[in-house]
Amino acid sequence: MRAVRGLGTPRRNAQVYHMLFMVVERFKDGSTRLVGERFKREGRMLPERVSYVGSWMDAAGNRCFQLMEAPSAEALTPWTRRWDDLVDFEIMPIVSGAEFWASLSRSTGFDLLS
Repeated sequence: MRAVRGLGTPRRNAQVYHMLFMVVERFKDGSTRLVGERFKREGRMLPERVSYVGSWMDAAGNRCFQLMEAPSAEALTPWTRRWDDLVDFEIMPIVSGAEFWASLSRSTGFDLLS
């Protein structure tokens, strides 16, 4: 896994700004094994300009939390379509806590440290 500097910071890479997204995958009833089999056979099946950063499973094996990097949420659509017969997706743009508080400070003058 490659290091991610400044989680959530739009980065300029090959003329495209990238954002981070937390993707919550909820496996449809009984599909956990099928998801694993497809992944083993087909791989992640990511479209161009979308990068996998890392993932975590809940202890029961019903949900996967994936950190993805992409220029926009829409760039994830081809990937979610390849899996939506087995998985329901929730996609949220995210930033690090430090970036959130710094942005709030710039826009409102609120300083967390004072």
